[in-house]
Amino acid sequence: MTAAQHSGGGWRTLSRPELGLADVISNRMSASSRIPESCLRSLRSAPSLLMFSDYGGAHKHARYEVLSFLVSTLHGLQSFNTERRRLREGSLGPERRMSYKALNDRVRMRSLRAYLAVTDQLQGLLINFALDKRATDRLSEDYTPHTAFGHLGA
Repeated sequence: MTAAQHSGGGWRTLSRPELGLADVISNRMSASSRIPESCLRSLRSAPSLLMFSDYGGAHKHARYEVLSFLVSTLHGLQSFNTERRRLREGSLGPERRMSYKALNDRVRMRSLRAYLAVTDQLQGLLINFALDKRATDRLSEDYTPHTAFGHLGA
């Protein structure tokens, strides 16, 4: 095991080349200084984690397919949901929802800053992957860091 695997701080590397792309992604995240230690500490101390995913770019004119994953804790999500409901009742009204696809709506635009502030307080880790749809070999089992993406890096 490496020092990063033993220490309590930072993203812990897998160091398992047999896992292919998962190992490459994990090692790049470990090398990144963009993951706040407080985020990882809150996830590690939780008795259980919740993971959510969202996918975009399915329409034919999109250049990228985007895969998004949010990992959080039950406590973190409960706090976020309480604030989200409060904002929704106060600024959008019971029949409206915040939607990035409908930000041309004045009420939503006025509410956006407050929603982003509440979202910024959500404890967890959000990871997004943007995959170029023109790539011929996006996520195959034979992946190497020098295929259709060029070199995978942070």
